Amino acid sequence: MIDGRSYLAEVFDLAFGVKSPVFIPYTYDLGKLFENDQKFTLPEEKTPGVATYNGPELKPDDITGPLSGLGTPIVYPFTLKGGIYKVFNKDGDLVDFKLADFMMPAATLITFTRAKIITKTPVLGANGSVKELYSFDDWKIRIRGICLDDSSRKTAKTAKAQKEELLKWEQVAGSINIIGDLFFEKNILALTINSANFDQLEGKPNVIPFELECEGDERLELLL
Repeated sequence: MIDGRSYLAEVFDLAFGVKSPVFIPYTYDLGKLFENDQKFTLPEEKTPGVATYNGPELKPDDITGPLSGLGTPIVYPFTLKGGIYKVFNKDGDLVDFKLADFMMPAATLITFTRAKIITKTPVLGANGSVKELYSFDDWKIRIRGICLDDSSRKTAKTAKAQKEELLKWEQVAGSINIIGDLFFEKNILALTINSANFDQLEGKPNVIPFELECEGDERLELLL
């Protein structure tokens, strides 16, 4: 197996223009991506068939989250929590649809943005303005990632299967419960998917870039 982490950085650059994505401490078989591509020549391995991990040494007590196929931790994983959700059927009616938990691909980047709703009143005869803070806007969540063949996953082990699962979640007509430390620290327990984009990279059928534009969805209780 050839360590594909440096290649993954190149893929993020091609797909999203991200020059230096977060460190991804897992490997995958780079050879499988190009086994049918005769124009690509794989570099020689120092130790054929052996994948290595050059990151910091981890003790068993330090590993609490999901692990890759090499036993290395996946940084900031998050999961779309399964349950009964509403989707539209072919007749345009909302019906119940059951979805299982789906852990997002390990090669996923998330950007959080939130604005304040402020009313500004100009001050006559002086500089600046009077600002009145009324509330905070919803968190805008941009999720960009790459679907890759990954045998360490419990389900959806191929790039195509991961894309098919994401397409199911995109059909949900409402908020989606989520599990992940990056969301919990911002008090985000659910999100809605506003738009989804799936791209293609030339000559890389098992590499599927995706982008989800989402918003944090806070549940409000109405007292009657």
